[in-house]
Amino acid sequence: MEKLLFICTGNTCRSPMAEYLARDMIEKQGLSDRIMVTSAGMAAAEGEPASPNALVALQNRGIDANAHRARQLSPELVKEATRIYVMTAAHRDAILRVLPDAAEKITVIGIPDPYGMDLEAYEACLDAICRFFEEELLNITRQE
Repeated sequence: MEKLLFICTGNTCRSPMAEYLARDMIEKQGLSDRIMVTSAGMAAAEGEPASPNALVALQNRGIDANAHRARQLSPELVKEATRIYVMTAAHRDAILRVLPDAAEKITVIGIPDPYGMDLEAYEACLDAICRFFEEELLNITRQE
């Protein structure tokens, strides 16, 4: 089973949007029994909900993420994941300082943080995540 982990800074904007979007895409393709998805933050305030604009951007695509609660990245999450997607190179570098063996499974997506910005910025962020993950999901299913 593939275990995908999306990571951003606070686990309230980018990584939860990526998690819920990926879950939706995986479910629609009938791959839920083969691919699990979760997310975490490098500096998360445990238990915080996703940001309001992240929730609205997802809702505009028919995806409900109201159940999301932020969680802090842990070494266990990194070790359990088969693929790790970080939003920036700085996230990758921070993980590798602590867990250098994770290098092979980390991919930098390159998504700027929309925190504190308007809904349009969140929509653009979600569009970029969607474009990335559509291609990535094809890669994952080809390798199985």
